[in-house]
Amino acid sequence: DALPIFYFIAIFCRLEWGERYRGKLFTSEGALRFYYAKQVSEGKPLPAVDYKAQYPEGLELFSRNPVLMEYITGSLYAGLGIRMPFVDFIRLIIPMIASLSIFAVYLTVREVTGEKIAGLIAALFYAVALPAITRASGWEFLHETIALPCIFFQVYFFLRGVRSGKLYYGLLSG
Repeated sequence: DALPIFYFIAIFCRLEWGERYRGKLFTSEGALRFYYAKQVSEGKPLPAVDYKAQYPEGLELFSRNPVLMEYITGSLYAGLGIRMPFVDFIRLIIPMIASLSIFAVYLTVREVTGEKIAGLIAALFYAVALPAITRASGWEFLHETIALPCIFFQVYFFLRGVRSGKLYYGLLSG
C-alpha cells in the first residue's frame, strides 16, 4: 500500500522544510512548550504557577496552558531512553506525530467517497501541502501537532459510526 510511503514522504518534507527555512531556536510559545517538555523528560515536576513564564503574577500552568503534549513528548524521550539531544528528538517527533493525520485523511475520504484511490490522492495532497508542512516541521512546538491527528481521526470515527450504526465507532469518536 502507498499510505506508509506517503507518511514517510510527509515526514521527509517537514524535516526538509525545517532544515532549510527555520532558525536554530524555538520562539515564543514553542520555546515555553519545549522548556516544559524538557522538564518532564528530566523527571522534574511542572509548577502549578510559573513565575518565570509570566512575571510578576505568574502563569497558572494547568488551568491556562494544557501540557498534555509536553507530557507525551517528555515521557516518550525519557521512557524510550533516547540517546540524541532532547532538542533533536523534538525536531524529529513533531513531524512524526503530525504526519499521522495522513492516515485519518485517507480513511475519512475513503469513507465519504467509497473510493480507495480518492483517499490515497487526498492523503498525498495532505502529505505535501505547504501549510501542513510549515506548521509541523519540527521548528514549531504547537498543540496542533497532537490536536490535528486527533481531530481528523475523530471525524473519521464519527462518519464511520453514523454509517455503520456501531456504537464503538461513536465511542472512539468521543
